[in-house]
Amino acid sequence: MTMRSLPRTTAVFAVVLVGVVVLALLPGLRAEWQRAVGAVAWRTGSTVHTIRVDGTSRSYRVYRPAGLPAAAPLVVFLHPGFGNARQSEADYHWDEVAEASKVVIAYPDGVGASWNAGTCCGRAQSRGVDDVAFVTAMVGQVEAAIGVDTTRVYAVGFSNGAFMTERLACDTSLFAAVAEVAGTRVTTSCSPSAATAPSVLYVHGLADTNVRWDGEPGSGVAHVDGEPRETSQIGRAHV
Repeated sequence: MTMRSLPRTTAVFAVVLVGVVVLALLPGLRAEWQRAVGAVAWRTGSTVHTIRVDGTSRSYRVYRPAGLPAAAPLVVFLHPGFGNARQSEADYHWDEVAEASKVVIAYPDGVGASWNAGTCCGRAQSRGVDDVAFVTAMVGQVEAAIGVDTTRVYAVGFSNGAFMTERLACDTSLFAAVAEVAGTRVTTSCSPSAATAPSVLYVHGLADTNVRWDGEPGSGVAHVDGEPRETSQIGRAHV
């Protein structure tokens, strides 16, 4: 017997009954669908994610190796000026570190290939982009999706990414330790408490004329004017 051959009132009742059953199952089906989508979005290997911060959609990449422990360390890599997350993942070999050490790597994307580290640099700084809020939200999203040990979250940055790493070390308590390559302080203030100040590793060439160790204006296109590194170290610094 088909629906068409049923009496009209019976057919209507059947449609209503099917609708009730579907509505009853919908929350469970939606939850299963969301779990399935989440599993795909955070699969092992390299994945791309977005998050809205201050009404703007921001993107980042995550590399998740297979065989992670229940509470894995997280490393945030901040690309240099004129760089991006994809380029950083391809060029700096952090995915290999992830596989060897079973850590999660996050590669955030700056606005206009730049970070607002304070008084520098590029489009991010000129537009007043809140990159501290973005990185903080990104770390929270990764922690919620993957089993991350919140006491072992680290940041490393190169050039403009190092400036941003410095600002994060100054303005947040997210990181247990940070490393800066060719970095300087361009944020207007830095006063982390002794309890939250991270360990810091500074890697810097004394002959670098773009980002100068002595804090004098640099010769590069950004004319970086930071503070002398000798007098602007954070917390438990290692040079």
